[in-house]
Amino acid sequence: MRQFRQLFLLAILALTVFACSKDDDPAPKTKADVLAAHSWRITGLTVNPPLPFENDDETTTAISDLYNQYFGACVRDDIFNFRSDGTYTVEDVGTSCNGDKIRTYGSWIMSSDETAVVLTGGGLVSYLTQDVENWNITALNDDTLTATTMIYTESTAYTVTYTFTVVK
Repeated sequence: MRQFRQLFLLAILALTVFACSKDDDPAPKTKADVLAAHSWRITGLTVNPPLPFENDDETTTAISDLYNQYFGACVRDDIFNFRSDGTYTVEDVGTSCNGDKIRTYGSWIMSSDETAVVLTGGGLVSYLTQDVENWNITALNDDTLTATTMIYTESTAYTVTYTFTVVK
């Protein structure tokens, strides 16, 4: 009976040691993994202070909510994909701005501390006519991406806030 008890305790100990392997625990997702795991749709774009736009009648209007006051349906339905190879695409999937289904692309890289993304190329950066954008990530999860960037004119620094939602 004593030998049975020792074998039983030894078997339980072995099961405990081998059942709790660190290899079984999934690695936590990085922000880069989250960004690349989803398709995103822009759901907000604001600028502070308001950005002056020249109207057709050559008057100027200051706009802070670019998403609702400036972008039409042809921009609001675009799908953004950040791929794990460091490239991104923007596809015009619904209403077209110029009659063609536009697909633009560029590259992206996440900072080592995962607080910023640098984007180059067309697509996203062409919205604000910059060749490179540096995004400071303020929120990123499996539902939402919020990031800020700066644009500059000769006299003013503007904070631009992007909000994206996962396409479901």
